[in-house]
Amino acid sequence: MSKLTRKERERRQRESLFLDIAYEILLKEGIQALTMEKVANISEYSKGTVYGHFGCKEDIISALSVKTLKLQKAMMQQVLEGECSTRERILSCALVYVLIQEKYPRLHYCVLSLNDPLVSTKLSSTMQELYAEVEEQVNDLLVETICAAQQCGDLPMDKTAESIAYAVRAMVFGMSLIGHDSLESVTRCHLSSLLDGLGWQPLTRDADYLHYWQQTRETLLGVTIPEIHSY
Repeated sequence: MSKLTRKERERRQRESLFLDIAYEILLKEGIQALTMEKVANISEYSKGTVYGHFGCKEDIISALSVKTLKLQKAMMQQVLEGECSTRERILSCALVYVLIQEKYPRLHYCVLSLNDPLVSTKLSSTMQELYAEVEEQVNDLLVETICAAQQCGDLPMDKTAESIAYAVRAMVFGMSLIGHDSLESVTRCHLSSLLDGLGWQPLTRDADYLHYWQQTRETLLGVTIPEIHSY
């Protein structure tokens, strides 16, 4: 890997600063308060300099979403490395989605907002491609887990792995949009019903998935992963 020039290092440092500032604005004021002018004012750089890194505030939202997905991918890889059944692996992946929502609700909202045409159509082609690439990497982890379940006989092969991955993601994201005081337990309950309906073995009645879920949750919360704004 070639060494970065001083100019390239300075550019990356500025970009990280702008994202740090945008993240703080999201935390304190919400996504509606994020503007290019506010990022420029807080950073003490000109608005033109900020635009030199991001074409619009939607590009900043996309950049933060990419970092969120990279964090999600890293957490999923952590739990998928363990010795467990294929169904426990897909539950672990779903748990990562839930924990990201709980720990980084503003950033999770950024990810969701990219499905809104009012946001997605304003993205630069570069950010569209980057987000799509990282999102595919995360989805591939789900698909690989599902394929492994089908190949070993834990899951029937009457549906494609891609369609099942979509159903799992729709379930988890849908629950977050509907909202519930006990989001985690409700998501786990409905996801178990979905997996039972798909015939994913062992079924809920044949295994202590609640214990596994709780144990994995503690493991994930103990994983040392950099905070999202410096990831």
